[in-house]
Amino acid sequence: SPEHPHTRAMMAQIEQKLGVDNTLLRKSYEKVIIEKFEVTEAELEESLQALKILARNASGGKVVPNIIVRDAGLGKKPVSLSLTKIPLSEALRYLADLSGARLSYDKTAVIFSQPGS
Repeated sequence: SPEHPHTRAMMAQIEQKLGVDNTLLRKSYEKVIIEKFEVTEAELEESLQALKILARNASGGKVVPNIIVRDAGLGKKPVSLSLTKIPLSEALRYLADLSGARLSYDKTAVIFSQPGS
């Protein structure tokens, strides 16, 4: 409940400890190295699905990213990208840049959203 004072105070404490951009999740994604990732004019949503599979395989099943695209139109944007031996976190950043999305990390997910939202 965003209007509940105790909830707001608790969220402020959490953000103070974790930061608005959760660095713990991002750091775990930095350790997963994607050997090769290549998409050509693929929708962002499809590209992210492929990246999830590659991350799962690269980590031996230990890391399966939880990625949320908050806007259906954003998920349809075409992206082209060719990368080798890159951390998962960087691949996500490149996809966000190419699609014009805002990338953020919360406690359990990576979120792609429209800038300013």
